[in-house]
Amino acid sequence: CGAHHTAEAIGGADWLLSNPLRERDSYFYYGVYYTGVGMYKMGDDTDKKYAKENRKNLIDVLLPIQDADGGWTPTHGSERGAGKIYSTSLAVLALAIDYGYLPIYQR
Repeated sequence: CGAHHTAEAIGGADWLLSNPLRERDSYFYYGVYYTGVGMYKMGDDTDKKYAKENRKNLIDVLLPIQDADGGWTPTHGSERGAGKIYSTSLAVLALAIDYGYLPIYQR
């Protein structure tokens, strides 16, 4: 907890950048949110720009699947039964991480 630049954290963050989330993944929206938080906490102060690169990945995967009404509907995996409020909430929270609205977003 709080050790963002350990070998394990860096290895995990590197793996996440190399294997971006895909909509068809199980627990995609859950992953979107927690990947966003984790990569934000990794920051951008190293040679790897973890937060910036992950945010680009999130935007690239989320915006094309956004519904016309502004929400997100889970269509794959285990989250289909969770509904649109669940998926939209996690997508919006993930996209809002840079704004620091919640205490968990503090570095």
